[in-house]
Amino acid sequence: GLKVDENSQVMDVNGYAIPGLYANQGVAGGVTYHDSVGVLASICSFAWIAGHHAAQAALSSSEASNQ
Repeated sequence: GLKVDENSQVMDVNGYAIPGLYANQGVAGGVTYHDSVGVLASICSFAWIAGHHAAQAALSSSEASNQ
């Protein structure tokens, strides 16, 4: 599967994060559980991390372009 960093950003073949590209651990072939609650918790956790990081990146970019 895809390789992702701690912010759920997809990594390129050289191990660098691809700006603006995020993937959930389920898509990336990461964490799996034998119960649906564990799967849902994992998906929600990594989706929140990705969304939070993407929002911070967008705000930083917007502030930089306004200066």
